[in-house]
This record gives sequence, C-alpha cells and structure tokens, in this order.
Amino acid sequence: MDDVVTMRYVVREHEGWFSVETSGEPDVVVWRSFFEELLARPHWRRGGRLLVDHTRLELGRLSIDEVRLLSEVAKEYGERFGAARLAVLVDTDVKFGVVRMTDVYFKGKWEVVALTFRDRDEALAWLLDDGD
Repeated sequence: MDDVVTMRYVVREHEGWFSVETSGEPDVVVWRSFFEELLARPHWRRGGRLLVDHTRLELGRLSIDEVRLLSEVAKEYGERFGAARLAVLVDTDVKFGVVRMTDVYFKGKWEVVALTFRDRDEALAWLLDDGD
C-alpha cells in the first residue's frame, strides 16, 4: 500500500521575501491553492522573491501531463507573479531533473526567473542578491 500524503505546503513571510515548504505527492489543485495563498498575501509584490523548498515533496511522482497542467497554471498566474525570482531547493538528482524539465514547459508562460539549487545558503544568496 502506498502511504504518500497529498501535497501540503506552508508559506512563510520574511523580511522582503517569502518561502514555501512543500511535502507529500504533487497535486496541481494544491499547487493552485499555494499560488492563490501567496499572491493574496498583503506584502507580496509582482516581481517578488520566493524560496521554494521541495526537499520533502515527492517530485519523482510528477507526470508529464501534470507538468503540462502546471505550466498552464503558471501561465494563468503569470501576470500576478511578474518577473518574480524563484530559488527552488531540491535534495536529489531526480528532483533536480524534474525541476529542470518543468523549466522547459514553463518557458514563455510567465516572466519568472527560476534557478534550482541543492544548497539552501546558495539559493538564498542568489535570491536576495540585488547586484544584477
């Protein structure tokens, strides 16, 4: 029997940026809820900064069809995200590859600039860098 829990997330606000920790099995409906919750936050601004921690999310279970659906969700929310900066944190090669694959499907759907990291400190350094 499969004991994987449906996707869960926790959104946190920090000084000038946000983070979300995901866990469980990916779910497009829950992903949409996460976007809605984040974008409804009073301090979220178009072009904001977000650390997405997928180290506890079972990304290897994400199908190509789900990736396509997620890319359509990204397109739907693209205007509200603007040129946001997303640092995506993963902990395995499989997750790294899945996130890179989603980059291909998301290209042209929104202006978000996203990079994938395995090290939290590196992710935060890039996310919070104002030098570029």
